Order: sequence, then C-alpha cells, then structure tokens
Amino acid sequence: MVKLITHALISLGATALILTQTGHGALPVLGVGLLTAYLTDQLIDRLGHEQGPHGPRRSWTTHTVLLAQVWGTILGLAVGTAAEQILQPNGLIAAAVTGGLAASTLHLFADSLCEAGIYVPTMNPAHRLKRWHMATLPYNSPALNLTLALLGFLALAYAYFHLLAPA
Repeated sequence: MVKLITHALISLGATALILTQTGHGALPVLGVGLLTAYLTDQLIDRLGHEQGPHGPRRSWTTHTVLLAQVWGTILGLAVGTAAEQILQPNGLIAAAVTGGLAASTLHLFADSLCEAGIYVPTMNPAHRLKRWHMATLPYNSPALNLTLALLGFLALAYAYFHLLAPA
C-alpha cells in the first residue's frame, strides 16, 4: 500500500500548488486547505480499510471513484464553515473543499497504481463496482512511495517559493 505519509505529501503539495497558483495563497486560506487535505487522507485511510480473508483490504466506502470525492467535499464543507466562523475571512470554504477534492482524488490515484487498485462504478446491475488499477506495483513499493513523496515535496516547495516571490 502507498504509505499514509506519501498520501499526505502528494495531497498537501497539490493543494498548496492549486491554491497558490489560483491566487489563494493567503496564510489562513492555505492553512485551511492544507488541513482539510490532511484530514481527508486520514479519513480515507482510517475508515477505508476492512478485514479481508488475507488481512486488511480497501473498502468500497472510501476507495470508490466519486464516493471518495463526496467524502472530501463533505469534510471540506465542514472544516471550511467552521474556519469561516472562527477566523472570519472569506474563501475558506472554497479552500477547504479544494483540499478535500485534491486529497481524495490523489489518494485514489496513488492507490490505483498498486496491485489491488480502487473501486469504479459499472453499468452492470449485478456488479455495481469493480476493482480497477492503472498499474500493478506491489504494495509498499519503495519506488512508488519515493516518487510520489518527491512529487509532493516538490509541489510544496514550488508553492512556498511562489508565495515568497515578489508580486
């Protein structure tokens, strides 16, 4: 499986990159977006595994295309609404939903690179969901974890230096 720290780095990097590149790099907005991205990864990983006959396996409740994004959006709306009530600036709900959507989508992307893949809806009423993967890398693949973590770190670094650059 892709490690949780790898999920966190790629999600945080993508969220920071999206928010800074769209002009939403103010510290409260960025902080709320990053918090939601982190919490979304935690939610998907903590609630998203069930005990199978050969050990833990991904659950359809959080590892299904579109359903994962619903979880990220709901969490984003909750965090963003609470943050706007406490901190008062506008744009926090949008930033939080962006973090939730980015994290949930990238979480599934990373998991789709492993052998068990993710769940995708089908049109077949007898089998509404099926397992799907883009690659069949082994669980705990050091190459996959290192590559995704490096991409997340580079995106975070780019977003950070973008914030420091004079306008």
